[in-house]
Amino acid sequence: MEATEEQALLTDDGGAGARTRTTTESSEATSLQLASPPVMAKMSLYSSHLMSTWGQRMWEFAIGLIMLEMYPSSLALVSAFGLVDGLAKVFSGSLVGSYIDRCAGHKYQPQVI
Repeated sequence: MEATEEQALLTDDGGAGARTRTTTESSEATSLQLASPPVMAKMSLYSSHLMSTWGQRMWEFAIGLIMLEMYPSSLALVSAFGLVDGLAKVFSGSLVGSYIDRCAGHKYQPQVI
């Protein structure tokens, strides 16, 4: 087998007719390069997700501290907010997911994933 191309001899019906198939490794390498994003783009995406997630969780933590500053004698406000927030996420999660599934752009989603 050569470094740049591979040739295979295929026969059908006991050698009655022969076909030749040629595939080049350079075309396969090109398609693999196009399929995977560059390392810098991956790192940018990962760092963006990290900073976004960190910011969101810091705000969630800060809201509890702000509510505690408003009523320092009791944790009732903070716990009520946490309960309402959690229940809203549980009950609205399936509704939002169903809406996204029915959305017109959903037919393109399998191509993106």
